[in-house]
Amino acid sequence: MLRNQNPHDRHKRRNKSCLTFGQLVADKFAAAIGSWTFIIIQSCLLMAWIVINICAIINSWDPYPFILLNLFLSCQAAYTGPMVMMSQNRQASIDRETLRKDYELSEESAILLAKIVTSLQSFESDRKKQVKLLTKILVEMEEEDDVNAPEASS
Repeated sequence: MLRNQNPHDRHKRRNKSCLTFGQLVADKFAAAIGSWTFIIIQSCLLMAWIVINICAIINSWDPYPFILLNLFLSCQAAYTGPMVMMSQNRQASIDRETLRKDYELSEESAILLAKIVTSLQSFESDRKKQVKLLTKILVEMEEEDDVNAPEASS
């Protein structure tokens, strides 16, 4: 039977210690990119870039079609996609392992539950036998009392 620890926690602890540098970077990167903090900061930077370049009449380093901004965003997307996919693939393997552990735990629980049900049925059967035996003894005692009662009154 599995220990009383949560199998998910054991797997997470064991998995964190086995991470390669690339996996660790991909996980941290995916966690950062998937946060509201990142979205808000990136939105503010994009707005600032656009406003500065529109308002800067002289020395605008990236005029209206914002080609340099598009280049930066394309580079960001080119690296973000694979890193997020690496993190998701690793998370999928963790999920498969967790699912396998859950299945094993469910199987063990089902076996234990079947044993408990069998045990309860056995107790119930024994209880019914005892009730029948006690009923039979009571009937015999009442019959003895009925047989002895007329003799005592005569």
